Amino acid sequence: MNGDDDIGAAIDAPHDAPDFRAPDGEPGAEYDVKGPPKDCPIEPLGFLKQRTYFLDHAKQLIELGTEMRKGEVMALFGTRQHWLNAKWPTKKQVTDKKTGEIEWVITGFDQKESQRDLIVWCARKGLFDPQGKVRGRGAHRGPDGELILHCGSTILIGGKRGTRNNVLKSQFFQPGLIGGYVYPAHPELARPDDNPAPIHVGEQVLALLNTWRWRNGDTDGWLLLCWIAAATLGGAIRHRPHVWITGPSGAGKTTLQQFLREVMGDWGVFTEDATEAGVRQLLDQDTLAVMFDEIEPDEANGEAHMKIVKLARLAYSGGGAMRGSQDHKAKQFVARSCFLFSSIHHHELPAQDRNRMAILNLREFPPKTKSLMLPSTLKAWGNQLRRRMIEQWHRYDATLAAYQAAMLTQGYNGREQDTYGTLLACGDLLLHDQAPAHPNEMSPDPVTDEDLRCITRVRDLSTILHRARAEAEDTTERCLKWLTSATLTAKPGEHQMNVGRWVTRALIDLRNGTDSGAKAKLRTHGLRIVGLAPDHEKDNGAGGILDRPPSVERAFLSVANKSNQAMLSLFDKSTWRSGTWNQALALVPGAVGRKKVRYDGPGEWSVVVPIGVVIDVPAAIEEAEQLILPGVTG
Repeated sequence: MNGDDDIGAAIDAPHDAPDFRAPDGEPGAEYDVKGPPKDCPIEPLGFLKQRTYFLDHAKQLIELGTEMRKGEVMALFGTRQHWLNAKWPTKKQVTDKKTGEIEWVITGFDQKESQRDLIVWCARKGLFDPQGKVRGRGAHRGPDGELILHCGSTILIGGKRGTRNNVLKSQFFQPGLIGGYVYPAHPELARPDDNPAPIHVGEQVLALLNTWRWRNGDTDGWLLLCWIAAATLGGAIRHRPHVWITGPSGAGKTTLQQFLREVMGDWGVFTEDATEAGVRQLLDQDTLAVMFDEIEPDEANGEAHMKIVKLARLAYSGGGAMRGSQDHKAKQFVARSCFLFSSIHHHELPAQDRNRMAILNLREFPPKTKSLMLPSTLKAWGNQLRRRMIEQWHRYDATLAAYQAAMLTQGYNGREQDTYGTLLACGDLLLHDQAPAHPNEMSPDPVTDEDLRCITRVRDLSTILHRARAEAEDTTERCLKWLTSATLTAKPGEHQMNVGRWVTRALIDLRNGTDSGAKAKLRTHGLRIVGLAPDHEKDNGAGGILDRPPSVERAFLSVANKSNQAMLSLFDKSTWRSGTWNQALALVPGAVGRKKVRYDGPGEWSVVVPIGVVIDVPAAIEEAEQLILPGVTG
């Protein structure tokens, strides 16, 4: 080793500095900041208002008030009562009956003395706010990009680079303060194996997944393996992609869930009937995977299920939510877990949820198919795969960049790159030892299949991604569909029709100069065909409405706001039932918001949208022309 190597090795393996404070009783000792002794079994973290925070004898995070009752202090030190008694002793005199000698015997500890010192210790540590500073079980990213895996009673850190950019060996640490965050002790999770899984273990797991009958062949099985890897890294990756598995009865969903339970072990939370609040309470600060089975779309549970889907949406980018606690204080919950759902059919998902989630479809097994047998080695494989993720973590960022570049080259947008690029990068860590070649940095020399794997795997996603795009309707498209498909109330004997059909009939009346009653029907429901004057933007939007549009092609449909009771009824039980349909419809290209339109009373604030986004105008004109027959007025 030369001098630089010696310095680098010393930096990579630091030791505590010597204590130069003056010992008690020596000159100057009264000016030194005194904290807990080195052998103290607890660790003060700081204070906030009238609350103090400690890591107790078992490294659990403990919050105490300043009163610090005797039992609370005893619980703080746990099995180390002898240390507590020795530090703040209470004594009494005892006379030896045989010798008559008097000695002082420790009988316990002085609660007031311990209370004073514990408060001072926290005060000297400074302000400490546990919100955002406490990390639970699961994966987290360290300050220098390393992977920190909180296993409950131990902390495993891997992927850290030394001063010479070398990857340091993974190490276990005790819970406590690491990199500015508190990792308190929790019930232990299965520790990753001492030996990382060889590549062939990941290949065996993938081969097992591909024994199910996936509609997209091996691509679906590959993406599920990628999700298993991503779910392990949940809190450490920037985006947390989710998966929804669908399939009919007899497709093996129950066996697949059992497979996931074995591989994920206690690194996953499994449930069939939990509420969004229940999931939040169960996770707390953990970043463990969350898996729902039998989350079928139905009217009875639809709203509760969509709250869970919204929670998954927050978890995707690590979004937070404030919730009240029992002590009437706001508590921030930040979700950083990957979610997996399974059901016969998936819920109707708005664009912001659909493009964060891969939908994997199972097909039914043929009759008399032999039942799938899961190997007994799945738990062991899971522990080995988790260790492999740690050992391969140092190349994750480069691997992700390569897959996202390949997706960009093939025309996929940013959200698709975040969702599927993350999945592919995580899966790559399980089946390869080196990062793939970056598409923009490939040499002109012939490259191997290994170098080209990210381009090939992205190309294999085309069917899934094209279907995802087709299903990912934004809120404006969904609002328009809800509006046009809503059936308007009909009089006895009158044929019921939806809004789209009534608008078509009203447009035909406008074209042919007839009156089928469509115009009146629409007005009683807060809808009206209007035109816009060239200067409609004057008068703060109150003016500019034409009773008759200049032409059929330049017609608009006005939609009243939530002050209109008929419109409220129309959007009842929809996402926009609180009155937000005007906000969604105002985003339609060519729409104009906040126009005052008269229906069957005083003017009401409305949004007007081009008629062409509501109905097929050329088809309506063709229908109108067919109605003008010889001998018919109009």
